Amino acid sequence: MRRYKKAFKPTKTLFRDVCEIDLSLTYKEKVFMSIEDGREPVDSSDILYREVLYIDDKPAAYCELYDETFNRVYVAICVDKSFRGMNLSEKMIDRMFKTVSETEDLKNKKFIWLVNRDNNKSIYLAKKYGFKTTSSYKRLKYRGWNFMEKWIDTHSHYNHKKINDLKLINEMFKTNDKIITLGTDIESNTETLRLISYYEDMYGMIGFFPNDAYVLEEDFVGKKTSEDNWNVFIHQLINQKLVGIGEIGLDLHHNNFGKKDCEIKGPKAIEYQMKYLEKQLLLAKDLEKPVSLHSRDAIIPTREIFDKFDEIKGVMHCFSYGVKEASYYLDKGLYLGVGGTITYKSNVQLREAIKETPIERILLETDAPYLTPFPFRGKTNNSSYIEYVILTIADIKKIEPNEVIRITNQNAYNLFKFDKKTA
Repeated sequence: MRRYKKAFKPTKTLFRDVCEIDLSLTYKEKVFMSIEDGREPVDSSDILYREVLYIDDKPAAYCELYDETFNRVYVAICVDKSFRGMNLSEKMIDRMFKTVSETEDLKNKKFIWLVNRDNNKSIYLAKKYGFKTTSSYKRLKYRGWNFMEKWIDTHSHYNHKKINDLKLINEMFKTNDKIITLGTDIESNTETLRLISYYEDMYGMIGFFPNDAYVLEEDFVGKKTSEDNWNVFIHQLINQKLVGIGEIGLDLHHNNFGKKDCEIKGPKAIEYQMKYLEKQLLLAKDLEKPVSLHSRDAIIPTREIFDKFDEIKGVMHCFSYGVKEASYYLDKGLYLGVGGTITYKSNVQLREAIKETPIERILLETDAPYLTPFPFRGKTNNSSYIEYVILTIADIKKIEPNEVIRITNQNAYNLFKFDKKTA
């Protein structure tokens, strides 16, 4: 029996490509090949240790313990298919328990065994040895955390027909201290005003989304209509429960301006988007209101606009860029809005950016009904799912989830000044 401390780097799933071996192989197969090839162990912040059982100098089984998040340790026991039927799993478990009993830091941890759903032998052994089991590492990791405080959802769209429901919204306030709902066009702006007048702890922001700002452009709707729409917008902003202007920004992903029969695409569309982003930013500056900024596939044009401002008061909604862009926006005085996308397995760049961002500059959000976090991705999003965002940030920052809530709530109060708003 040989022990490797801090060996081959796994991640939050057992099937991550970790070695330069055939990508069609599973994580388990790669580990066995790496051990057999005598590869040097790779340092990892997740893995606690790996023990390998050799038979005739061939690796027959290994056990991994990794990720101590929230006082839980996850156990993976793998047996090479050539050595099945030799009760090697039991031997690995016995050895693991001996290691645990000799390691002070592991004695009081909760151990969870990662098993395949159809692996009856592993499930039997888990019960025999008193393990809890899961086939989904992240689901179990996130289940049942005791949140001591309510959080604040700083970006949602409860004016959307999918979630504009009295029963649902009332349910949301069981876990949310406050909710900000945002408009993106004339209709949703109007509905936002209705919602914030009805719900005491719901606040709003109104603005024109990149392609929806066509209602302000005389080339699309005529001079009088465009002026009337702008004047109505300014008048609406008098409402004291409107805490900012948004959702505004640039969207080169869809690369359009206007809707249906008056829609255009291409460089001219981006030119219009930039024109009305700048116009709304100038209005926010004049009114001393924060903004909620949308920037999708638009790093360069967003910077072109922002470079005209010494400081911008607001938040980069659903921040999706890397460390470099995060630093730029933070230097401009902006907060970074973090929602369900941070839980997506492929979003490594965002997690790296948030790791480098002071938590005092982070805001929680959902973008409901969109961008539902794992493990509910594909379902309609709502403000209760922020708990998965909180737990992911806590994992990245290595702090308690309740501390994430406390700090981000204070961030929201600092930016939006809820205590000064009245209905």
